[in-house]
Amino acid sequence: MKRIACPLIALAAALLAPQAHAAACAVVGIGPVAFGAYDPFAIRAADSAGDVAFRCTGVAADDRLRIELDFGRSASGAQRRLRSFAGTLDYQLYLDSARTQVWGDGAGGTNTWTSGALSDGVDVHVPVYGRIRAGQNVPAGAYADTITVTVEF
Repeated sequence: MKRIACPLIALAAALLAPQAHAAACAVVGIGPVAFGAYDPFAIRAADSAGDVAFRCTGVAADDRLRIELDFGRSASGAQRRLRSFAGTLDYQLYLDSARTQVWGDGAGGTNTWTSGALSDGVDVHVPVYGRIRAGQNVPAGAYADTITVTVEF
């Protein structure tokens, strides 16, 4: 089993453990979850989506990817937070477009993503769905967070 860890926003990958056969997976692209301008007076949540793309080579028929997301640099427990110099803005990342399955490490009610059978040399695009809940009273500014993506295969 190999583990790859990389930030969701800025790409950096590291292979962490050897595997019995010569399979290799690499991050080939990251589409950041960018919310744009947040309106504290909006009555609906602000939604966005991004993706993480992988390509695997030398995979066996039973190889699978398992992807975890950490809670970011500014998290408070399982609550993800975007941070600026002026404050924080609560948000969450999800596995599904309905935004009901919190994407985490599988602990504390969070879920992980697991692939089906992998195809050799084919890009796998995994969507990441984000939401900022409505009604947060925050000052104007640029808010950001970096999430580490961990991939096991």
